[in-house]
Amino acid sequence: MILAKQKADQDLMNLKIKVKEQGNTKAGLHKIMLAEYLKKETMDVTGEITKRTVKFLPYSTDEGIYTVKQFLSSKHNYYSAQGLAKALNNYTKQLKKRHLKYLKDTIPWAERYLQLIPPIQHKNAPSFGEFYFKNASRHEAVLILYAIEFAVLKEASDIFERISKDN
Repeated sequence: MILAKQKADQDLMNLKIKVKEQGNTKAGLHKIMLAEYLKKETMDVTGEITKRTVKFLPYSTDEGIYTVKQFLSSKHNYYSAQGLAKALNNYTKQLKKRHLKYLKDTIPWAERYLQLIPPIQHKNAPSFGEFYFKNASRHEAVLILYAIEFAVLKEASDIFERISKDN
């Protein structure tokens, strides 16, 4: 994940250099503005994901014992999953607002899991949190959160690439 974030920073820096070399045109400055918004929006939502991931990571005590800060079955985690779904949906809303022409998938992130469920079951579909985290071990929860974060970063990278190539 760190490499993806570093690549995003480097790509943005390269875009700024390219625009400057082309004389800071209005179109070029608009691309930079879109890329900056994309970076901020992406970092906001990945921060929300990371905040939840940290809760499930083991940490060491003074005695060198590893333990887990929180377990998935708690009521707090239900609200945490709801909060994550809200953050993901807000992210999609922001992308639609500023980057619609660069988006390939406009389905809100917290609803994309419904594509994995047969249409006949959509009426009684589990919630975002239940689908991903019900009966999940802490290791599975961390992997799920990393997968979601990776997918968000991949989509942002694709959008950035389309912004850069847009004329």
